[in-house]
Amino acid sequence: MISNEIKDLMPKLVSMTEQEWGAYAFSRDPIHKRLSPQLQQEMIQKANLCGRKEAQKLQNQFGAQHILQLADTMGLDIARKDSFGTDNFITFAQFQFPNHITLFTKNITAAQTLIEQNNIGGMLQHVNIEQLLIAHELFHFIESKNAQLYTKTKIVLWRIGSFQYKSGLICLGEIAAMAFAAELLHLNYSPYVFDVVLPWSQNEAQCRKLYQNILQFKIDKGD
Repeated sequence: MISNEIKDLMPKLVSMTEQEWGAYAFSRDPIHKRLSPQLQQEMIQKANLCGRKEAQKLQNQFGAQHILQLADTMGLDIARKDSFGTDNFITFAQFQFPNHITLFTKNITAAQTLIEQNNIGGMLQHVNIEQLLIAHELFHFIESKNAQLYTKTKIVLWRIGSFQYKSGLICLGEIAAMAFAAELLHLNYSPYVFDVVLPWSQNEAQCRKLYQNILQFKIDKGD
């Protein structure tokens, strides 16, 4: 019987660096094996920097606005749906071009309850989950409007003569969105922590497996 509770897992998760979380994110990208480990590390650094810089631009432009006010200022439409997601997939938030964010409130409520019941709010700086999700999707909104962002970088998958096929990496946008949200909400840990926390109440066994997978990317694994 597995005895460790989510509270026991949190110290390792919140102590992981941006680079470690970036390696985890890259491992989930369909084309990550096309890139050398050295190039992956470089791209992780640049994606994190991209996210932080975009957050700083907003802070310089609009000041210390509440995330809801900031989203409204930027013309985003936020809808709340009383469900666990769409098409039988558990979903917490979703950006839809050009300016729509949907929050799935049953999942958010379940995660908030989990945090309260396990007394892990302090480890997470008592972050508001809804605001965190909005901040993450806000980056994707910015990304959709700026073709020059680093997250739009493409790599060559194959060549035939002078013709070459390029593809982007999904993970770059996700890494940058996490860094963006952390910068905007002044978090001292990566929001990637919520990859484990948010779905825990829906599928605890799967989250435990994910946690063990994540630990592969932690340089100092400890005992």
